[in-house]
Amino acid sequence: MKEKLVVASVYAVAFFVVTGAIAVLNNTYNNIFKLDFSPPVTAEMVKSSFDVKALSMIKKNIETNLRNELSDSIQSIKQNNYLADSNYHMTNTEILDSIKVLKEKLIMIQKNRSVKTESNGKKGTENQENEDNLKYKEWVKTTSGLYESMEANQAAKIITKYSDNVARDIIYSMKKKKAAEILAALNPETANRITRVKQ
Repeated sequence: MKEKLVVASVYAVAFFVVTGAIAVLNNTYNNIFKLDFSPPVTAEMVKSSFDVKALSMIKKNIETNLRNELSDSIQSIKQNNYLADSNYHMTNTEILDSIKVLKEKLIMIQKNRSVKTESNGKKGTENQENEDNLKYKEWVKTTSGLYESMEANQAAKIITKYSDNVARDIIYSMKKKKAAEILAALNPETANRITRVKQ
């Protein structure tokens, strides 16, 4: 019990000492909380250092300067808005004109393309299909070669990510022994689905 009384009294004494120190320091200095330890400015100091008439003259000068600057700022803002509006209308018409020109050019390009595609006709699409087919076959050949060099379990995991048709093409382009190992590593449903006859 005595220990609690001693601790409480120590806290109370410390509180009163700190509070008193803050009060004394705050009266002695300008603002101790902002770490401004300059002497406080009193009304007597203000009266003795400045003339009231001089202060009123300074105040009037500041007010007139502020009014003039404010009116100048407002006028310049109005002028800027007027110029911006006129530029906006001018650029708007220029944009509309350039859009019309671009539309006309696009129509001409589309007409030229349609004429070229009609003349090329089916030849262009057949050539594109043949080229795509050759690229796909080359890709399947290269990819199947890569998977043949891998372990069967790893290759099986990767092959299951492809669609059934692509997986089928890759497996059928491999050597039979390696293809059988990879199919054995797949789960039975996936293997059955991949090796099913194409419909």
